[in-house]
Amino acid sequence: VKGQDRFDLPALNECREAVHDLAQAVLKAAGGRKAPARKWAEALFALLEGMHFDTLLDEQAANLREAGLIEESAVTGHVWNSIVEVLDQLSEILADDKLPVEELAAILRSGFEAIEIGILPTGVDQVQVGSIGRSKYSGLQYMFILGAAGGSLSQSPEVKGPFTARDIDELAALGLEVSRDSDLRDAQRRFAVYQAVTKGARGLYVSWPQLDAAGAEVERDRLLDRMLTLLETKADEVPGASAVIAESADAEGFYHHLSAMLAEHCAGQALSAAQRANLQWHLADPRHREHTGRVLKLFLQEEREDDELPEAGALFADHNRISPSELETYADCPFQHLVTYGLRPVAWREYGVPHTDAGNFLHLAMERFGRRAQALRLDLATATEEDVRAAMAVEAQALTEEFEYGLLTDSARLKWTGGNLREICELAADTYRRQMVQGQFRPFGQEVRFGRGLIPATPLVLPGGTTVYLEGRVDRLDLFNQGDREFFRIIDYKSSSRDISPEEAVNGLEVQTWLYTYALRAGWERFRGHPGVAAGAYIFPLTNPWVDEDADDMDRELRRKLRLSGWCLEDGLVLPAMDRDLAEGSKSALFNINLGARQNRGVLPPEDADAVLGVVVDNARQSLAEIRRGRVGVHPWRRGKEIACSRCEYRAVCRFDVRQRKPYRQLLSDREVAKKLNEAKGVKNDGNVDG
Repeated sequence: VKGQDRFDLPALNECREAVHDLAQAVLKAAGGRKAPARKWAEALFALLEGMHFDTLLDEQAANLREAGLIEESAVTGHVWNSIVEVLDQLSEILADDKLPVEELAAILRSGFEAIEIGILPTGVDQVQVGSIGRSKYSGLQYMFILGAAGGSLSQSPEVKGPFTARDIDELAALGLEVSRDSDLRDAQRRFAVYQAVTKGARGLYVSWPQLDAAGAEVERDRLLDRMLTLLETKADEVPGASAVIAESADAEGFYHHLSAMLAEHCAGQALSAAQRANLQWHLADPRHREHTGRVLKLFLQEEREDDELPEAGALFADHNRISPSELETYADCPFQHLVTYGLRPVAWREYGVPHTDAGNFLHLAMERFGRRAQALRLDLATATEEDVRAAMAVEAQALTEEFEYGLLTDSARLKWTGGNLREICELAADTYRRQMVQGQFRPFGQEVRFGRGLIPATPLVLPGGTTVYLEGRVDRLDLFNQGDREFFRIIDYKSSSRDISPEEAVNGLEVQTWLYTYALRAGWERFRGHPGVAAGAYIFPLTNPWVDEDADDMDRELRRKLRLSGWCLEDGLVLPAMDRDLAEGSKSALFNINLGARQNRGVLPPEDADAVLGVVVDNARQSLAEIRRGRVGVHPWRRGKEIACSRCEYRAVCRFDVRQRKPYRQLLSDREVAKKLNEAKGVKNDGNVDG
């Protein structure tokens, strides 16, 4: 008895024995618990045929028809054909791939769940829309596959599991066989694609974009090339192929194309009939009318002297948290900030490793290396270069296999990219080791969060009383204790060299580490129970710089190019803790610290560091107030030949002519920066202290 239900246990046991006997018969026919897919399909078909399953279904359909249940009878009549079709696909697609019984069950479950049997009333047409992995196919006349650009069909979907590829290899070495998530995903993906391309009874149409939003050529998925080879035809000879190319297939992508389209229109180019129809549809659709109208107003509005648009400010009215990187973007150009954080267009994902993804790989590798060193209790201050490089090599190789689901192992070009990234990682690991050998700072944590972690968010009170909280994440946090004083050092990983000097910070550029410093200093006592002293902040370049082979000392030149850029507190305890070889009249081989110049470089007295932080925070408050007012003018900064537009993803849609001079925001000169810092310190420009 279970609850209020009573079960006939002898009957249940009899059913269990019958099912067990059937399962054993299938295992015996297939040749064991791990067998080729073709053997599994044959064994299952033989089982169903031996049970006269098709006859049983025919009898059931006849009974339903006699009972007047015509539609149910028709549906039942289709079940046998659907089951046989799934088994045929299993045999044809996976063929001799050996599948454990657990993976077989998962694949069959996916296939059977995709079956949808139904009877459409006579004369009624239907269009089904869905992704390849989730759509149900039944009784289709034509199949249309849209957007089959590079990697969209051949890449596996995201499925996370408890074991990494390295874990599975280690378990296999111990004799414990665990199925790979990647193998199962690949089998399911091939199965889903095969179902999609074979379900159209009368025709299959596949389309892909020829150009991306920037006008660059887009390669079609390599799976299509294989299909065309099998069909012995060319893409332009496929029956029904059309020269019409849809400019956007989804609402989010439409806004990216709309920006480019309106930029061309403002430059005097007329809209095509297809563009006008697309725009009219989005304006007529209640779901997109308001957002589309805002974009139109933004582009087609009359020029305003104050460059303020209330509708843009409304996008940020409820945002009460902000990151340092967002403030940096606003300082680069208000319009770039609006598009990035307000409109949020979705960029076209190309099959490859863009610069941002390479940066993510390097960040992940450094984080995992730091955690591995901690777990292995590897003291970087005493470890050899070989041991450190070996530890990083393990993490970088594992990450290569896992990153973007094996993207870096997909082709010779991508394998080369992966090798180059691993080389950068090993070089960075040795640079990390040298910092520990030469100094007394030790790593406290990787990816240390403030605002949503142990360190509280830092409030920034704007004019009018509105409070916005600063939050972010520090790549690496180092500590050095001397007596009752605790010093912290911020390390920020970048895939390119950056200058975070006071001059840059006062102009609103490269303020990320300065705002990190401000936030950590403000929340340190609550975090650690005692005050903390900001000892400095540095950019750690994750690069493999080019070195002239004719250089007298190539290794020394390489180390020079890998020096960390930033600032250090001018303090008798901090300087030797940064680099023990630092002495009066010398320069550091690890950091941009020079004590040999007429005026020390790379070091700041405490009052100067406070002044820079004060100006940076005041600038942040001013930027926040402008964002909420809707200041969205296209005003990138310019310094000589260097312009903010060179690192903006939206320079093709903002209508800004880089040859002009007037609209640029001119940066403060060194003299103006010094004047502003003196004002922050309360020093008159004649050198006297105010008051």
